[in-house]
Amino acid sequence: MNNKIGGALDATNLAKYDQVMQTCLGTGALCAIDIHNYARVDNKIIGQGGPSDAQFADLWTQLATKYRSNDKVIFGLMNEPHDVDINIWANTVQAAVTAIRNAGATTQMILMPGNDFSSAGAFVPNGSGAALLKVVNPDGSTTGLIMDLHKYLDVDNSGTHSTCTTNNIDTAFAVVATFLRENKRLGMVSETGAGSDSSVRKPPGPLTAAYRVIVLHKLLRAEHFLESKFRCIFGLYCLGSWEL
Repeated sequence: MNNKIGGALDATNLAKYDQVMQTCLGTGALCAIDIHNYARVDNKIIGQGGPSDAQFADLWTQLATKYRSNDKVIFGLMNEPHDVDINIWANTVQAAVTAIRNAGATTQMILMPGNDFSSAGAFVPNGSGAALLKVVNPDGSTTGLIMDLHKYLDVDNSGTHSTCTTNNIDTAFAVVATFLRENKRLGMVSETGAGSDSSVRKPPGPLTAAYRVIVLHKLLRAEHFLESKFRCIFGLYCLGSWEL
């Protein structure tokens, strides 16, 4: 928000961003702040040759300080990291989590993304899950620390096609659900999408089946998440969460 690494956030840019946040919050919805640069600045990875963990933590300190009094704000640490050393990245995530909590945002959800563009299908096999299990709040708890997962339902999982062809249950959702249950942790599908044709509307179509797996595992923590999944506009992002 200040077009440079480090330092105080630009007040003018932050005010413009806050207008968007307040509009979202005014609907009564949960609203996520999502840093959207794939864990990179000038193609250098945060904490791995790029901006330092301290600089990343400072960014989150400032954002958390501004929104610490609103429980409906979700802190999405980073959109879709990729090609990172996942164990080093977990240290970066820990720095951000600690900064947010120490800034006074002690109750809000924090979304923690893994490697490979936060892929739900890759989350367990690529070691993201195991690495992020080590991240804790300053008091040692894991309350509010949510594994951030993305998965689309079209032919190449890109979200760019109009037809849903896969439910990703066996290769993604069931695998990660088992992992979360075994480790007593929470996850959120924070990014997904469906097409506009009948393939997403006819049970047991791919979209319906994928979400049925989440619901059958008693994964809802907040009722409005359940509402959001079934009232979303096809083709736009929807939120889902689970409790295991």
